[in-house]
Amino acid sequence: MKEELQTILRETYPSFFRRMTEPDRTRLFIECDDGWFDLICKACEEIKNCNPSEGFCLAHIKEKFGGLRIYADEGNTKIYDILDIIEQESFGVCEACGTKDGVTSEGRWIRSLCSNCRSKKILPLDEDDLRPEYDLTNSN
Repeated sequence: MKEELQTILRETYPSFFRRMTEPDRTRLFIECDDGWFDLICKACEEIKNCNPSEGFCLAHIKEKFGGLRIYADEGNTKIYDILDIIEQESFGVCEACGTKDGVTSEGRWIRSLCSNCRSKKILPLDEDDLRPEYDLTNSN
């Protein structure tokens, strides 16, 4: 996610994102594309309305198997239910551009992308994930 969007999150919800300024070992990293920014904001607004405990904070935000995963510390059942709902919603939102039109989760790297972004052959977030193709049908 672009640094400017992360700054907006950190400034709008400082207690939720306080781990973004901690040392690397405990630091919060946002490892997803910009298209899910609005979903993260929605999650934060809904959590804010649940009156989270003083110790509540977000621990990790990432893409996993085509869905948005938001992990939190010191949440309650209602908060974790919100995070589950947001995760389900993310499969219908393009993680690259944020549209809800024509989104599918498929491909070698399972990513939730609209047909337009998928046609641009958006690569995985981490270039270390680029591995050669293997033909498993050939027994040689």
